[in-house]
Amino acid sequence: MFGSSSCGEPDRRRSSPGRTSRSSVRSARRRTACATSNASTPSSTGWNGSPQRITPALARLERPAKPTTAAIDGVTTGGGCALAAACDLRICTTRSRFGVPIARTLGNCLSASNHARFLDLIGPARLKELLFTGRLLPAAEAADAGLVNRVVEPDRLDAVVREYAETMAANAPLTIRASKEMIRRIQAHRRTDPALGRDLIITCYTSADFHEGVDAFLAKRAPRWTGT
Repeated sequence: MFGSSSCGEPDRRRSSPGRTSRSSVRSARRRTACATSNASTPSSTGWNGSPQRITPALARLERPAKPTTAAIDGVTTGGGCALAAACDLRICTTRSRFGVPIARTLGNCLSASNHARFLDLIGPARLKELLFTGRLLPAAEAADAGLVNRVVEPDRLDAVVREYAETMAANAPLTIRASKEMIRRIQAHRRTDPALGRDLIITCYTSADFHEGVDAFLAKRAPRWTGT
């Protein structure tokens, strides 16, 4: 979930005659919760295609020609963390924390695409630790791992995000567009076919453990895992 977060694009706009152009950040800041799956409405089989539903949305977020920046202030977990990972830059406050605690909450599984996004940012060793332990990384540790670009005090977040946007908006737009697309193509070439992980996702979502995880989540109790 996000504590308070936004994903915005720096925007170069032409002003009226006689006035200089300026840049701005388009964003939608709001308090929200974001999870990898919908724990409140599982299907009768436990499999509702949740990872497949979020994957196209995150892929679309990676495609805009202009850079996207996630401004993060609070706890960012599960789908919220994947959303931040899909942005080009991530700037967070000192009170932010990050993680994908599904191994100790719902017992489900990330999609292959989201595994790939986190692998690109923090590498296999740190990703395994993040997923296996289910712990949340403090802001400083997230920056050290490469998950975020910069950590600032909460009262500086908006100003710093705007500074980044204005800096990028003042630079050569074709260079930025080409650089972003080149990086995206290289990452896409290296990433596996999402369908290759479908069997693993279905195994988790149709398991007794997933049903137990959902029941425990809704009842606000610790789950009792059986490995089945």
